[in-house]
Amino acid sequence: MTVETLAHILPASAATQPQQVAVVAGTATLTYQQLEQQVRELADWLIAQGLQRGDRVGLCLPKSPAAVTVLYAVLQAGGVYVPADLRSPPARLVGLLADAGCRLVFTTAKVSDALRAHWPDDIPLPELIAWPQSGPGLPTSTVVPAGRNQPDSPLTADAPAAILYTSGSTGRSKGVVLTHRNILCFSEWARTYFALQPADRVASIAPFHFDLSTFDLFSTHLAGGTLVLLDEQAVMFPSAVVTTFRKQQITACYAVPTTWIQLLERGALETSPPESLRQVLFAGEVFPVPLLRRLMRALPQAAFTNLYGPVETNVCTVQTVTAVPGEDETEIPIGRPLPHSPVEVLDDDGQPVAPGEVGQLCVWGPGVTPGYWQQPGLTESRRVQGQPDSYQTGDLAYRDATGTLWFRGRRDHQVKIRGHRIELGEVESALASHPGVAQAVAVVISRTGELQIVAFVQAPEASLAEADLHQHVAGKLAVYARPHRIIVKSSLPTTQSGKIDRQTLILWGSDD
Repeated sequence: MTVETLAHILPASAATQPQQVAVVAGTATLTYQQLEQQVRELADWLIAQGLQRGDRVGLCLPKSPAAVTVLYAVLQAGGVYVPADLRSPPARLVGLLADAGCRLVFTTAKVSDALRAHWPDDIPLPELIAWPQSGPGLPTSTVVPAGRNQPDSPLTADAPAAILYTSGSTGRSKGVVLTHRNILCFSEWARTYFALQPADRVASIAPFHFDLSTFDLFSTHLAGGTLVLLDEQAVMFPSAVVTTFRKQQITACYAVPTTWIQLLERGALETSPPESLRQVLFAGEVFPVPLLRRLMRALPQAAFTNLYGPVETNVCTVQTVTAVPGEDETEIPIGRPLPHSPVEVLDDDGQPVAPGEVGQLCVWGPGVTPGYWQQPGLTESRRVQGQPDSYQTGDLAYRDATGTLWFRGRRDHQVKIRGHRIELGEVESALASHPGVAQAVAVVISRTGELQIVAFVQAPEASLAEADLHQHVAGKLAVYARPHRIIVKSSLPTTQSGKIDRQTLILWGSDD
């Protein structure tokens, strides 16, 4: 099935197989016909409220069939969905939704109250819609703008579809704009590459504010398959996830390596493997080879694929791991570029490096974001010599003699933990805002194969309690970005040039 925009996916699948189950969540199910009918009604309601092409709509809902309905309805109405992490502090949610200029926000009654309480007086409050409501039918609205008609021209693939927010080094989150074309070129490739069919049942573990969810939603529904939702609470219990895999006969799942490792270590995946699983996809961070080796041996019937790419490009390289890594293998490659994503490894002058030499990985093509929301300067700074549809990832890599790409870390202090991209500068900024902190530095250490953020603060008052600092950053940082430990020091080590000696802090963090 070929479609022009994300808004065309459900109507196309509903037309060919209306009774196929599209979404499962616990005991609740929706067929393609039922889902498309609900989406169409809500999209018509949004248009009746005056929603215009390109208007942003906040998605502050738990992962559920209702959230799927809202997301597709926004797309069909020509809007842009802005998903948010409900575990974030209210102030962070407000900052994200206000930055995007959301006109409407679908949320729960509890979150709605928190947003109202924290919303700044100088910014218009968007309409907050509790969904699903307790009674039947569409939501009620007190605001119906007059004279706002949608254009007669059809929605195009270059129209914005989503804004996904990532960590920012200055403390301000960055909104990555993704068009229908950006998401579709990956989703359609993935549907074909992984041979997804209507019989496939895809487990959705990633939250909707995480770019891995675009595979779950759109590749699955392009194929006419069944999407099995696992909400944030369910994912906290690995044994329950494995049980769901078996009960729901899951055939494919895309998750960060940390999730797969938890299913190994705490989910009894090795002793009770889901035999239906045929596609194991992972991305977002490096998969430790010894643990990948265990996972592959536990699921000998499955194909294993390493996918690489920042949210600004979605996935741009792929490596299918065709055999269990040998005992002497310490890493796996990130593979080769996708057909729609030309990739180059460039030096500091923007010139291609020779095979075997390390340089910055840069990406071109229709999968590349048109830019950051309302940050044109930042957008231009990430282009390759001003070229449109290009992106400097900030990741270091090299090509071997066969043309295969290997990851070699970050150029800056951005890290990925459990698939979440985190700017250490944002962690440092949050800590430094505490009145008792003179200076803050965040580093990443590895403990038992898991990456952890350890923060060091220089404080005149040695009695400054770690618990107080944890409480302080809890109101400023997303859960996944909060330091595992915060260590208070009277002074921080420096290099001969006077800069903070991060290497020494990493050693301190590992030993402390």
